[in-house]
Amino acid sequence: MSNSDRVITRIGAWVAGGQEVTWTNHQPASSLVQWKRNNAKGTTPPPQMATNLSMVCYELPFWGAYHSGVWSADDLWDKVHAFDSVGHGAAASIISTITSSSWFNSTKTLNDPTTNALRKGDIVMFNGVGHVCIATGVSEQQPNEVYSVWGLDPTGLRANTPVERTSVSTILAQIAAGAPGVAQTVTYSRPSWW
Repeated sequence: MSNSDRVITRIGAWVAGGQEVTWTNHQPASSLVQWKRNNAKGTTPPPQMATNLSMVCYELPFWGAYHSGVWSADDLWDKVHAFDSVGHGAAASIISTITSSSWFNSTKTLNDPTTNALRKGDIVMFNGVGHVCIATGVSEQQPNEVYSVWGLDPTGLRANTPVERTSVSTILAQIAAGAPGVAQTVTYSRPSWW
């Protein structure tokens, strides 16, 4: 089984089990970042997946990689450190890190969300990193299905946010409803860390 298969299988189990988290768009509030900031590498395991776990959308693949055994706790700490150390959690440092060529192979634009293009484990980014999710690699219900965590709350915090199976088209419709008239760009890439 490939690494991306293992990660998608783990996240899919959370979806099937109705796993919820506390979604946040404020990166310093995430449980993962707080774990990294409060513990030296190799000292304390990360928290377990739970309803009270605060998660930024782009962290879902990280949690999947750790909980599926693709990454060790030290691997997870290193990834979080990479985007949290420069600018100490500033949006610009996060964007530059998680979209860098050292993290991704070639990034492509998804021009037609109704035509399957995504492979299992591709990281999918909406408007830069306005929202980030991970491709399931299947299209049983609709093209370009993804696993996503997104609270869609303007306050930037929402308890009981499900880890859900959705699609690029559905997310684009949600963005359009919240920001009518804004141009939408969807990019995707295979992580180099798979």
